[in-house]
Amino acid sequence: MLAVYAPLIGGRNVSPWPRLTNSSPLSEWCQETSLSKNVKAWILRANHHEPPRHQPSDDFAHLCTLGRSIIEGDAKWDGDLRFIREFCYTKGYWEWTQDVLSRCGDRLRHLKIYDAVYASLFTYDHNSDIVKAFCEAWCPLTNTLLTSVGEMSISLWDLHELVGLPMTGCLYDEVVPSALELTGVDEKRERFIPRSCKYLLYAYYLLQSADDNRCSHVSIDKWVKFWSKKTTKYHPPPPRKEEKTVRPKLTHNPLGDIATHERWSTAEDALFAKLCIERSLKEEVYLAVYLACWLCLFVLPGNDVNSIRPSTYKMASLMANGRRVNLAIPVLASIYEGLNIVATSPKPASTSHYFPIHFVYAWLACYFKTHYSVWQELRGPNMTRFSGEGGAKYYQPREARKRIHKAEFVSWACNMLVKAEPFKFVDDGRAEKLDHSYFVAIRSSYLTLRQCGRFIVEPYSPHRFGRQFGPKSIKITLKRKKDEDKQVDGGENDPPHALIPPIVIECDSQAAVVEVSKGKCSSHNVADSDSSNKDRHWKRQRKEAMPLKATETNENASRSSLANFVAELEDEVQSIDVGEESETSHSSTMTPPLGMGLKRKQSSPPAAVSILKGERFLFNYQKEFVQSGGIVNMFFAKFVLMNEARSLSSEKLSQSLHEKQLKEVKARLQDVQAKASEEASEIQSVMDELEHVEEDIAVLKGQRTNLRATLKEKKQLNHDTQAKVHEVEKDLCST
Repeated sequence: MLAVYAPLIGGRNVSPWPRLTNSSPLSEWCQETSLSKNVKAWILRANHHEPPRHQPSDDFAHLCTLGRSIIEGDAKWDGDLRFIREFCYTKGYWEWTQDVLSRCGDRLRHLKIYDAVYASLFTYDHNSDIVKAFCEAWCPLTNTLLTSVGEMSISLWDLHELVGLPMTGCLYDEVVPSALELTGVDEKRERFIPRSCKYLLYAYYLLQSADDNRCSHVSIDKWVKFWSKKTTKYHPPPPRKEEKTVRPKLTHNPLGDIATHERWSTAEDALFAKLCIERSLKEEVYLAVYLACWLCLFVLPGNDVNSIRPSTYKMASLMANGRRVNLAIPVLASIYEGLNIVATSPKPASTSHYFPIHFVYAWLACYFKTHYSVWQELRGPNMTRFSGEGGAKYYQPREARKRIHKAEFVSWACNMLVKAEPFKFVDDGRAEKLDHSYFVAIRSSYLTLRQCGRFIVEPYSPHRFGRQFGPKSIKITLKRKKDEDKQVDGGENDPPHALIPPIVIECDSQAAVVEVSKGKCSSHNVADSDSSNKDRHWKRQRKEAMPLKATETNENASRSSLANFVAELEDEVQSIDVGEESETSHSSTMTPPLGMGLKRKQSSPPAAVSILKGERFLFNYQKEFVQSGGIVNMFFAKFVLMNEARSLSSEKLSQSLHEKQLKEVKARLQDVQAKASEEASEIQSVMDELEHVEEDIAVLKGQRTNLRATLKEKKQLNHDTQAKVHEVEKDLCST
């Protein structure tokens, strides 16, 4: 028996949305607003700009993370963090995926999921200490990663660029459809759910009935074996090893080549005939059953470990029928929920929640460079560059925390949308798909996921990690729904339903965060933000310049001589005196360029000079101005010499370092050439042995031919001898 739930999308069978009330779970992410003098309504808060009502502002200033809980003793790691159900090798799945990519490639490209399906041809490795450091810095309240250089997070745009998940389309509603929904039609006599869905349910019933244990679940292995009739080419990989210095040559994954599909085999035709599938629906049903497996195994793994969920049949059938579905939003909601469960658990290493953690591995590899790149060239999405067994670099716990928490090697622009000149997004329904997806990704909102009776709602706040998107200035224009040509400011008297969301955004490649208040918008850099107590922890400290250390004696000698020359120039510059001060003047200091710490005495100008006395004033101070000009010229001449000396020092030092690096490279090249020559000699020796063996084989073949001829002659002689013996026996008998 399968539990049936009312759908949220479809036709007449759609249940009405429940009326939003001020219940305790909703009070944290909604607020009451006045639509008019007598009408009030509850609306969703766009993001966490303000602390929750039940929390004081002082507590909200300290964002809680797993790392803080560990420091305070409320949580601890009791072993390595291991997720029980990660995406791994499944017998027959990769062969099935390659056939689907070849046979149904056009349908997948129309659905905008070809790259995401292609990404499931590979596994994704990770380093346990890197993932632990990531979870320690994850904030469940804001769904962001707190680092020393600012907040970061996994965005919808990251999933679109890394995985290829679509950000537009219908709502993902994962429920088991009822009989009325399966057979219902709309005003145009078109079905709410495609006919392919009933064949998936029928196959599930057959597999469940054939199980001797009468288990309520059907495993993914049985589902793949039932539908895929391809010959097994791939085998399980060896046990995973964590410690490694270089990437292994073998990834134990497919090469990624998609061959031309063959005609339906006899076994496949027999299966379609058994299920009474029409000829015109073969490809659609074949794609639907695969997409159901793909959703359960790769995109949205559930708590039913290694089981196929019948609730995915509806969405799989809709996609196979050509309907685009928004997958990035439910996937990111599942990721946020899974990370929050780990970050709030007192024993995070023993959590048994399942979510697509392999997307997090790919995000870490892209932003923090925690993985090696694959040897072969793949034509799939960006995450495939870090795929395969042994793809993750090895880190000690201290190194992992330094890499994640300090974020010294973070790549902010790895997924940024880059264009040649400033561009403008206009939300008028006519924007390009890529621009529209980017526009959606930078909007604060709530992410939702429904899986039968389980609902997930997670806040999405891209304004907190706006540096990943790169906008410098964002201009927002609000227009009324009725009159789109009339621009308004969105004042206090305008009700929320009279305005549509921001529709114009102008961007370039620098970082900023958007602030909107009463129709006015301003932007400021994330790294320079200190307007709130919440951001004061992320002010990046300025580091002192570390002096270079030379290693060779000739470098030290040249450096010391040039340093002495520079010191003499500095002494000469500092000894320059501007002149005698007047008795009533006040001395002041001037900050010289390049932080030299030079001091210059200046005389204060007269307090007031009239126009009539201007000529006399200039005449009296003309001599002093001339003397000061000569001194200034001497100062800049000395300063130019000092800069040239420093430049010469740095050039000589860089040249010596370049020579040293060149020597090291030459030494490595010689080693590689020596190894190559050794390997070539070994290969030549093996080839020589092979020639000897082939010669021996040829000799043995000749001997075998001669022996066969001799054996044939002996047999003939033996036959003649037996004939003579038989004749002699006859003669004896006759006598």
